[in-house]
Amino acid sequence: ALPTPPLAPPTLSIEFGPNSGPLAGKEGSIVTASRVRARLVSETDNNVTLTLHTGTSEESTIVMARGELQLGILIEQMRREGYELTVSPPKIMTHRDPTTQKEMEPFEEVTIDVDSEYGGALLNLLSGGGGGGGRGGVLLEMTEDVNQGSVRMVFEIPSRGLLGFGPEAATLTRGSAVVNHVFLEMREHAGNLLGVAGDK
Repeated sequence: ALPTPPLAPPTLSIEFGPNSGPLAGKEGSIVTASRVRARLVSETDNNVTLTLHTGTSEESTIVMARGELQLGILIEQMRREGYELTVSPPKIMTHRDPTTQKEMEPFEEVTIDVDSEYGGALLNLLSGGGGGGGRGGVLLEMTEDVNQGSVRMVFEIPSRGLLGFGPEAATLTRGSAVVNHVFLEMREHAGNLLGVAGDK
C-alpha cells in the first residue's frame, strides 16, 4: 500500500457563534449555540482537516481550517441548512518557537497560471514584504508559454498574504487566473504586510 501523505496543519481560524442580534430568527430557524456547535462537531466527523476549540465565550466555537475557501463553503452550507451565525474575521494560526521565542507563522507555495498580459499585475500584487507593501510573496519561478499566451508563476508567501487574494486576483485578471497553494512550513513572522487590509 502507498504511504498516506501527512495532512497539512490548519493555517486559519474563525470563531462561530449563534446570531444574538435583535433580528435573530428572521433568516434562519436554527439559532441556538448548542445546535450550531453540534453541527460543527458533526462536520469534523466527515472532514478530518477541521479542528474545533472552545471560543472566547461559552456560546462560541473556534474552527481551524486550511484556508478561506474551506471555511467559506462550510459557512454557506450551514446558512442554506437554516443556521443563523455570527462569524469573526479570519485569523492566521501562529505560535511562539520554544527555542528562539520568536513568533512563527505558516508559509505556503502558490502556483498561478494566468494570461501573460496579467502576469506583471499579479507579480506586483503578491511581491513586496514587511514594511515594503504588497503581500509578502517571493517569486521563485516564472515560465511563459508563448503558444498559449500564458505565464506560470510560483511564489512563497505567508498565509496572511493570501487573505482576500482570490477575489482581488479574479477582478484584476478578469477571472483568467488559476491559483493553487499548498502549505510549506512554519517560519519566523514576516512583519506587517501593507497589501493586506487590517494586517498587524
